[in-house]
Amino acid sequence: MTSSTQGGDGWMEMLPVAALLCDAEVRVRSLNRIARETLQVETHEAVGRRPGEVIHCVATTRARCGEGKPCKQCHLWSAVTAAVAGETRIHREAVIPVVREDGTVRRVFLCSAGPATRSDAGAAVVVLQDITDLQRLPGLIAICAQCKQVRQDDEWLPLDRYVEARSHTLFTHTLCPGCEAVYYRELEDAPPPRAPPADEG
Repeated sequence: MTSSTQGGDGWMEMLPVAALLCDAEVRVRSLNRIARETLQVETHEAVGRRPGEVIHCVATTRARCGEGKPCKQCHLWSAVTAAVAGETRIHREAVIPVVREDGTVRRVFLCSAGPATRSDAGAAVVVLQDITDLQRLPGLIAICAQCKQVRQDDEWLPLDRYVEARSHTLFTHTLCPGCEAVYYRELEDAPPPRAPPADEG
């Protein structure tokens, strides 16, 4: 067996992140030690399979990786296929439901991919960083059914403030069509402002 099938090329083993080497058919050719540990997979289980299958993406239980409906929105799949085509994609956040023995868990990967610096055309290097634990929103959030404020300890916060404080998400505010119709109808129904009384001076 070559080093690429035994557990990763030497240069890949030096990387301090999980790395996969994929071929032109988007199949894993090798992976480094950190990838094996992060994805909890052995080399012989990964080689020849597509990235979503190696990660145990729930979508691959219904279709082959890259061929299911969720794959069209998958940032991992788009990053790898772009890299195979010669492009580079950096820091694409992929939220992937992963099948485990105890059920399905949501994992968040930061994906970067680019063409491999090799003589064989179509090869791509994929770097995965598991940032699931860096997502600071808890799994269960107490939210008011009426006003949608979120309870934090003994304080109630607007939903946008709560999320912005715990993630890199930023909000912009607008009106949906339903609220826009109600809001502007209320403005139209409102009586005109009264003119100030004339100065009788």
